[in-house]
Formats: sequence, C-alpha cells, structure tokens
Amino acid sequence: MRFARSPLLAGLIMLAACGCGEVKHVPGKQCAIDLRIHTPPDQDTWEGVASLRVTIEIPGTESLVSIVDVSSAELVLGGSPASSVVLTIEGLGLDGQTVISSGRSPPFELSEGDPAELEVLFARKGEFTKLGDLGHARFAHAAAALPDGRVLFFGGASEGERGSPKNFRPPEIYDPALQTSCAADDAGCPDFPEADRRVGHTLTATPQGRVLVFGGENEQGSLVEPILLFDPATSTFRELGNYDPADVESRTKHAAVLFSLRDGAEGRDTILVAGGEIGPNGQRSLTASALLFDVLAETFTRTDLSLVHPRHDFSLTSFGPGRHDVLAAGGLSANGLLDSCELFDGTVFSNITPSGEHARGGLLTPRIDHVAIGTDDGVLIIGGDNSFQSIDAPEIYLADAEAGSGFFVLDTGEEPAGHEARRGLVAARLPNADILYAAGEAYDGFEDTLLSSAELAHIDQEALSASFSATNALGRQIAFASVSLLTTGGLLIAGGFVNSADGPCASAEVWYYNP
Repeated sequence: MRFARSPLLAGLIMLAACGCGEVKHVPGKQCAIDLRIHTPPDQDTWEGVASLRVTIEIPGTESLVSIVDVSSAELVLGGSPASSVVLTIEGLGLDGQTVISSGRSPPFELSEGDPAELEVLFARKGEFTKLGDLGHARFAHAAAALPDGRVLFFGGASEGERGSPKNFRPPEIYDPALQTSCAADDAGCPDFPEADRRVGHTLTATPQGRVLVFGGENEQGSLVEPILLFDPATSTFRELGNYDPADVESRTKHAAVLFSLRDGAEGRDTILVAGGEIGPNGQRSLTASALLFDVLAETFTRTDLSLVHPRHDFSLTSFGPGRHDVLAAGGLSANGLLDSCELFDGTVFSNITPSGEHARGGLLTPRIDHVAIGTDDGVLIIGGDNSFQSIDAPEIYLADAEAGSGFFVLDTGEEPAGHEARRGLVAARLPNADILYAAGEAYDGFEDTLLSSAELAHIDQEALSASFSATNALGRQIAFASVSLLTTGGLLIAGGFVNSADGPCASAEVWYYNP
C-alpha cells in the first residue's frame, strides 16, 4: 500500500496492493486497490492521529489487518479475489487504541487486473461536520441510501412553508465521499420528467439497490399516479405498469417500509404501503387501504389489505432480524391524533393486545412528526408533536419481553441542562445501540425555535428507562432534514429548514455524523 499526500484533497491518496493468494509482485497476479481519502473541509481529521489501522474484510475469510505509520511508503497484504469486500481505515491515537477518525468503503469487487477504485470519506468519530451542499435547497423531500455509498434525493420544494410548498425540485444524487451532487444536466444525474416532481411521497430502498417511488402530489395539488423504480446502476427511473391502477390507489401522506414477509422458513423482501389521503385536490379523504409490493417480482401481490384505523402522517417500522412484523404508530385520523397502534403480521393488521403490568395497547402520548426506530426486540417512538407542543416522551413497543408485550413508557430520570423536546428531529440508532437525538424544532405552543444541540439517549429495556446525555452539537440550527444511514456506516443529514434573515427557509446544506 503506497501513500502520497494530496493538497487538493487535504488528505491522502493510497494505492493498496493485495496479493491474490500468495504475495507476489508479478504483473497480472496482484489485486490492487486505488484508495482516495477525502476529508471534510472544516475538520482536521489528522489531528492526534499517530498511525493507521487498515482492515480489508473479505467474506468467508479472516479479515486482513495492518497497523501502519502515516508516513509509510508501501503495504502489501495477502488475500484472494472476492466480491462484497469492504475496506476500513482508522486513525489511531498515540496509545495505538483510541480511534480518532475513520472511514469505510461501500462493498466492492477485489479482482486481478484493473485496480478497484475507492473513494472514502475520512472524518472524526462522534462529531458532526459540514460537507458540500446539495444541488438544490429543498424540504418535504425524501432520501434513500444507495449500495455504492451515494444518496438519492427525490422531490421536495425550495420555497414556501411546510403546508404550502412551492417551486418543486428535481431529483439528484449526492456522493458523500466526493461531497458533490449532480445538477439536472450533469452526467449520472437521473433524467426525470417535470410532471413527476412531488411532495408527500415515499422513497423505499430495496436490498438489490433499487428504490421504489410511490405517491405524493404535484405543484398543482393533484395526486401523482406514476409509480417509479430507480436503478442506481443506470441512474434511470422506470415507470411501473404491471398492475391494475384501480387496485393501487394514488395517495399522499402515507407510509411505506421494507420488511421480510414470511415465506416458508425464510423471508421475502417486501414493501408495505399503507394509509394516507386519496381523492382529488380539495376533496381528500383518509384511507385505510394497504398494499404489498414484491421486490423481486417488481409488482404488487396484495391490494386488498386494510389498516384497522385510517390514518396519515404516521410511521411504519419493521422489527429487528428474525422477525416479520411491522408496527403502525402515531398519525392523524379524521378526529385528530391517534393513540391506537397496529401490528401487521404479513397477513392482516390488528390492534395490539397488551400483556404485563405496565403494558399498553397504544401510545400514552399520541403524536406526529416523531421518529420510530427499530430495535432488536421492538420499536422505539421518540420526539414529535402532540398538537400543542414539541415532545420527547419516549415510549417503546416490546414483543415477548420479560415485562410483557405492548407499549411501555420509558422513565427519563434527570435530563441534562438544556435538554429540549423536539419535532422534525435527527434521530438514528448507533452501532452501540444508543440513539442519536439532535437538531429539530422546539415548539412551546407559541413560538418555533430551530435547534442545533445533540444528545445521546441510552435505552435500558429491562429497566424501562431512557437516559439522555449531551454530546457534540450539529453546528447548525436545522429541522425536518432527511436522515440517511449510509452503507459506509455514517449518517447523512440534508435539506430541511434553516434560519435566515427572513425566517426559516429551505436548506441545501449537508451534514455528516461519524458514529
């Protein structure tokens, strides 16, 4: 592995040679990796880094690990050609143990012949940092992480308020490593018809890398009928046509989630779409209808499903590995906020029957604009708006836990100074199972305040408690941004609202958090 400084990138360019089988420097008998490391412009990722730990993970074999000095000239690791290889580089402190900065590649092919060309973002651990902007400022958009580490941004508007968006935006693809986004006419930017710009839609990524675009409404307020499938390999959208439009109603403010549908002893990748609003502009009504989309067959296999309660602006969340359930929580009915929640078992939606002394069949605090995060044993509900003010009010749904089954309110104990309840927040489960709880909007019933503060929430399921601790702030007051968990392990936060001299406005800013 050869190292060379790159002033342009303020980082390193590395050429890693990986001998295929035995380590031999024979032309045509080596696997090679061209690794270009990119660093955030406002972050000194090399401060305190004394050495680098380079790990090459090859499926089915023991990982190749080497500790090298930053000034080393070459490193050769023995290995074999393989698919789905992942390279991680970690900057270690003087003690040789503390990881100060890190970066990780998306899965790639390691083979003889041409080198594998990798672009890796190298950032400090546990910190937010600003990257290059999106091509378009936008809010009310959706985002989907792609297998190659990039992110598809679809829909949204650059002007207006949450309830009255204007100037709808085209899709774009953002590369966190290069910190650039394609503009409408750039190579690699998806070609897209103007009539299909929308808000109120969903974007659902599949394990195969494709992305389903469903529902929404256009700038004239009409529901958008075309259902699209995006293929990142060709950067193109394809309109689906192998279904009966009478059975698959166009809708907005619905929810969608990828889950594993029981199929014998194994699961089958399926997208569940449910709820929302249907009907012509000005005559909208709530719907309880739900649909199943088979990812491999690329068609709808069930169109006769129904929620127990029609609702919109709610969450659908799948459970951890080994389970095939989906939880519908929160949202609005025709009569206001819903506390009732439902489980979908692959066949039917049903109300939750609680068991256990403190278990409930629904939310103690009904809400919208919340975050629902799947855990190993259930789903955490946190943050949002109860129609009067912002809340955190963490609650967790547990299935077959020692305390019982159903919803449990989590005791938050003493909260850190400056703790803020928030809606439109940034939240995600980190590798250590803690929850990042950041940014968003504090609303006290009278005024809105955008936030930049961040906290970590530790959930103790056995004790039914949640403890908050302050951590590094985001660096910008921002709310209702999209949050994407990248295949490289980091979080990409983009768009939403930021403050300006004229009040909150659509943002083109992109922020990155390295867990």
